[in-house]
Amino acid sequence: MKKYLLIAMMICLVSSLVFATGAAEQTSSAPEKGALMGTSGMTGSWYPVGASVSNQVRKYSDYTLTIQATGGSGENIRLMKQRETQLGMINTVIIDDAYNGKGNFEKEGAWHDVSFVCNLFPTGMQAVVWKDSDIKTFADLKGKKISPGSAGSGDLLQYEAILKFYGMEIKDVDWRPLTHTERVTGMQDKQLDMAGYATAWPAGSIIEMSSARPIRILGFKDPAKDIPEFLKLYPAYGTENLPAGTYNGVDEPVQLITTGSIFAALPDLSPDYVYNMLDCMIKGIDEVQAVHGMTKYITPENMVKMRGVIPWHPGAEKFFKDKGLIK
Repeated sequence: MKKYLLIAMMICLVSSLVFATGAAEQTSSAPEKGALMGTSGMTGSWYPVGASVSNQVRKYSDYTLTIQATGGSGENIRLMKQRETQLGMINTVIIDDAYNGKGNFEKEGAWHDVSFVCNLFPTGMQAVVWKDSDIKTFADLKGKKISPGSAGSGDLLQYEAILKFYGMEIKDVDWRPLTHTERVTGMQDKQLDMAGYATAWPAGSIIEMSSARPIRILGFKDPAKDIPEFLKLYPAYGTENLPAGTYNGVDEPVQLITTGSIFAALPDLSPDYVYNMLDCMIKGIDEVQAVHGMTKYITPENMVKMRGVIPWHPGAEKFFKDKGLIK
């Protein structure tokens, strides 16, 4: 009797394992209906863009896009590498370094498990000091209390290039790793001499900071000479003029060092999912363009630019081919 009972139990166990395996196979082969995307801090320019795209996906389809506030490019790359997120908003200079295993990613090696979805808009390096500060240019930052970004952020990596240009490293300044919001508080509480951002303009954090006290945006010591030299050393960067009046205290245009910002995805994210996300984004483009002053740059024609060496995601490539925007 015990023998038959044991055999019966073994049959049930094997059957349950077969059923579980079959269920797992069905789940894994089912089309993806949702994904998680890293953006920026909530007061950064990327977060509201991600939120708007998420709204369009929900509005125009039965798919979902969940967004996560993060420290920006550096953290979004880490999250994607660890496969904690499937999508990320990433600075074009940072993703180029990560893809090629150069710069701050040299020790980690090249990261090719990433693909290009679309281009968004330019972002600028906006280094904020009070109007009456004795810090006049980037060259004056040695020994100063600064926060050009949280640990591992794309902001920080970009400002390291500026410091290096003027013969400095992070160890030569009193660097404090703070979020967008913490940088505002740090300036207001006199715990910082400079708060650096690499973001679209006008930036909510800088508007808040300058609302009670006029600010200045730092530039190069000798712009006519230094900016061409910097761009020669770092050809992935560009320049744009920050208009006068953008913030309280900014009375003249400021030439900013700029980069692009993109949606990147893990290559194995469902092509159907990415195609659908882009389709919803285009259907709701008016709402996406309304969330920030820089989102006017997000047009179907501009979305195919700034890919660099990153390969297309299959779903994005098919979408833009169907729209006649790429061959």
